[in-house]
Amino acid sequence: MKLQRILFALIITSFMMSCNNKNTSNNKNGFSTITGTLDIPYTTEINLSKVEHGKEFIVSTSQLNADKQFGFSVNPEQEGFYIIGNKQKSVYIPIYVKGDQIFNIQYNTEGYELLESPDAENDVLYNWVKSNDTLKMFDFQKSIGKTYKDFFPFYEKFIPEMKKQHELVNTPNKHFNKLMHVYIDLNIENVGLNFVFTPRSEHPKREDMASFYADFMKGENFKSDIVLDLPNGINALRSHQMYKAMHTGADFKTKNYLEEMFKGIENDKLKGHLALEFLRNFKSYNEDYLSFIEPLREDIALCDYVVEEVDKFEIGIKTMSPGTQGYPFTYKDHNGKSVSFSDLKGKIVYIDVWATWCAPCKKEIPYLKQLEKDLHGKDIQFVSISMDKQKDHEKWKKFIKDKELTGLQLFSDDAFNTRIAKDYKINSIPRFLLFDKEGKIIDANAKRPSEPELKKQLLTLLK
Repeated sequence: MKLQRILFALIITSFMMSCNNKNTSNNKNGFSTITGTLDIPYTTEINLSKVEHGKEFIVSTSQLNADKQFGFSVNPEQEGFYIIGNKQKSVYIPIYVKGDQIFNIQYNTEGYELLESPDAENDVLYNWVKSNDTLKMFDFQKSIGKTYKDFFPFYEKFIPEMKKQHELVNTPNKHFNKLMHVYIDLNIENVGLNFVFTPRSEHPKREDMASFYADFMKGENFKSDIVLDLPNGINALRSHQMYKAMHTGADFKTKNYLEEMFKGIENDKLKGHLALEFLRNFKSYNEDYLSFIEPLREDIALCDYVVEEVDKFEIGIKTMSPGTQGYPFTYKDHNGKSVSFSDLKGKIVYIDVWATWCAPCKKEIPYLKQLEKDLHGKDIQFVSISMDKQKDHEKWKKFIKDKELTGLQLFSDDAFNTRIAKDYKINSIPRFLLFDKEGKIIDANAKRPSEPELKKQLLTLLK
């Protein structure tokens, strides 16, 4: 094959960040070259995706040339699974990329051939894919008229045949071997679960379920976060938990669907990743959303990727309209005691977002101190949250003492990158926020202490 006739897409995947511990001993920092032909009707391009966080992220797209040829060149930061495929998922080729490899692939309506395999890992992976074709598993899956009465006996015989592939997983790469064993098991489980979840003319009752479903529900492969390194790893977890929620325990109609989906997951990092799959269920930052997300905050915090995805989603659903529930935060006061927004419920809350370096902020301090005196003993809590940087923490404490600041004095954890600044889109200070006794927003751009109208407003609220 002449290289000049192939369109190559050079990609560097170092920007793909992962929260998983990965083996990089086999990576020689060289490029892996992936070339081939793709002869599928109406297909003009092919994607290369990197598996991260149990999902697939497209890192490059290659347009097919006149001879249906494509090419990629990738220098992986870490070894792992990649997928060659199209948007329709009719083409789906898993490969294992380490660097310093040459792949040559042929794919047409007759199937997939790995004409040139670079190593033992990809021999094993290719044998797995071809074993599915040999046993005609996919033909069975596409048979719309088949019901569980046909599928259960078929799959009961099919599983032992597929399990034999474990015997072939014996490469020098122990990291790959571990991944591949789990990949085989999850593929077997996914086919069984997907059949149950696919619309059919007849569906089984609980008592009709084949015994192999009970084996699936033992969940051995979800006790660690290894599935995050596997193609469709999160989908596998979701299907597993969905089956457990629907087909085990109490009647599903009496259950809280979202709560059930997270029950029995032993690995906290997986809980955080699974939370991302349900964010689209929520359109507003309200009590329903908070009741879902708050119990998972510690799990979400275990991975920067998950934290960032949740933050991006929340920015899209958060509003500052009056009556909206205020957004949670927790900061420490000048004595090191943690104070949360939820601790302030039961009182009107007036928050001053400021910094010691901010001249306009400091001009408001005398007015704020006077306002606190005038309303002393009333059901109102005055809070000042500093946007100073961590290096100025002691400077902030000294400023509080020297200026005899009153009210509740809190220090943000990351200046303007902190949560309250993001939630209320604070990019300049001073900024004042006003909340009712239930913690709902009255005004996210409240009047300043120097404005006489503020005292009148507060007195009206306190009646």
